Amino acid sequence: MDNANTLAEHISDSLSGNSKAVISMNGVYYTIKPPKTKTLALMLKPLSYINVGEFNGEPDIAELLKLSVEQYRYADECIAICILGERVFGMLSKLRLWRLKRKLSLASDAERYDALNKIVSLIIPASFFHYSRLAMEVTGTMTKTKQK
Repeated sequence: MDNANTLAEHISDSLSGNSKAVISMNGVYYTIKPPKTKTLALMLKPLSYINVGEFNGEPDIAELLKLSVEQYRYADECIAICILGERVFGMLSKLRLWRLKRKLSLASDAERYDALNKIVSLIIPASFFHYSRLAMEVTGTMTKTKQK
């Protein structure tokens, strides 16, 4: 039953927006939350320009970003969109995004790498398939209980 409680906690945090991560860029700390569908759709364009080739694991991201300085602006845009969240839409949104991208452009490779990893982990949790399996088990148990 402990697994069911853990699953419920993770699902509850995801749905309520309580799951978040903290990233540091140029000595400034930003709290990021999992992007909503609309924000994620906006992030897909800059993400599509980042050349990852054959992605084999986490160390590849840093090496592939170093291959082309051109990709920094796309990584910075993706990070900025995630930081701004819902504020990326609306009045003055382009100005906000531009200003934040300029601030992030001075970040180190390690900071970009860490930020992108945290963003990806918020979008696709490492335990996603475990949670899915637990959800199936809990649903199956609840269905069996209701039938009795």
